[in-house]
Amino acid sequence: MKKSFVFSLLLIILCSVFLLVPHTQAEGDSDMELAEILRNKDTERDAACEQTEVDEVWQLKNQAASRDADLVWRFLDKNPESVLHQYFSGMYIDESSQLIVNVFGEENACRKQLTDLGLETKVLVKKETESYYAVKERLSHINAKIIEINEHVQNACGTDEESAFMGYRPCISYYDQSNSILVQMAVTDENDFAYAKGLFIKLVGSYEALSFEACGKDELNFSFYLSPVQPGRGIYISGASDYSLGFRAYYMDGVNKRYGMITAAHGNAIGQSVYFASTTTNIGSITLRQLSTNIDAAFVQLGGNYGGSQTIYSTSPSEVLDSYISTPTTGTTIYKVGAATGKTGGTVASTSYNATVGTQYITDMISVASQIASTGDSGGITYMVLSGTSRRTVGGVEGGDSTVTLFLKAAAIELFLGVHIY
Repeated sequence: MKKSFVFSLLLIILCSVFLLVPHTQAEGDSDMELAEILRNKDTERDAACEQTEVDEVWQLKNQAASRDADLVWRFLDKNPESVLHQYFSGMYIDESSQLIVNVFGEENACRKQLTDLGLETKVLVKKETESYYAVKERLSHINAKIIEINEHVQNACGTDEESAFMGYRPCISYYDQSNSILVQMAVTDENDFAYAKGLFIKLVGSYEALSFEACGKDELNFSFYLSPVQPGRGIYISGASDYSLGFRAYYMDGVNKRYGMITAAHGNAIGQSVYFASTTTNIGSITLRQLSTNIDAAFVQLGGNYGGSQTIYSTSPSEVLDSYISTPTTGTTIYKVGAATGKTGGTVASTSYNATVGTQYITDMISVASQIASTGDSGGITYMVLSGTSRRTVGGVEGGDSTVTLFLKAAAIELFLGVHIY
């Protein structure tokens, strides 16, 4: 009892002394500023945690939608007589990771076939107006014709109209969302645009599901028939070392799209110039990079007349990537193309492999239980075969040793580097 009384008395004296000590206005302001800083830090930490949770959920949904898209493609390839194949009008994953399948008829029958596949996610079926396969065949014809015209011009045997046409730098893009083809041309004014369109129709042809867009030179997404930069090709980064190229992509810089290719980030820095391997040909520079527990990836923004291609480097017969990404399941055979060891393949042993590569610990990688890559292959395109001619991007070469080869997932590169495959 006595000890309790003494303790209480001391506490009262201390409180009284504190109250009697004068506080300046500056000290009071400092206390308030400190409290405000602490509140702001709490808010920032909470917001960062919430964003991390959102990113993780998005990534899981995107991976599930990618797997479902892979299953749908496999079904279409194996069942050309199915109702879904007959009325298929394209497929894409939207920004919320929703898998959307377009059809141009028999919606209920197509929806039932999709349901019978036992997909992980709920697929949204939307109505379009034309067959996916018809539009893609049309796209092949257009590209083949432009390649022919460009060869005439490059070999100095083209007509004046063909030279003028290639001077407009025609860029051909397929849009999954609308199952349509967009022709972009670099023009100076409306009259120039009308003339360019006329040349296209005269030299290439007039097609349905085709739209035209006037662009400035710097806006254009240069297609492979100009100066192609192919996935799997070797590059040298000034001040760094030898690497290989992955998939083509773009990112938004304000309202502008910046087009380029993906490679590895380790050992290089933003601003360094990029050249084709063993040449003095400068194709662009590093404008984005991230080396973290999530990814090891950099963005090579292409300059001049260089544009990303979907045709994989040094493959014979030529292998062409589609514009989707997938994460393969264990047991899937994947392939990579790189400057050091060319095209090699192996079976996926794990789709969630975590390891220290160099000095960086990286999580959630794909592994193959053998050495199928070497120094100089870093960043190289990694893909899987969906059918006889269909190739799907999986990711990029990361590293490994004599017993295992590691690959980054394309979905992780898109998410954490802030780029989009196309």
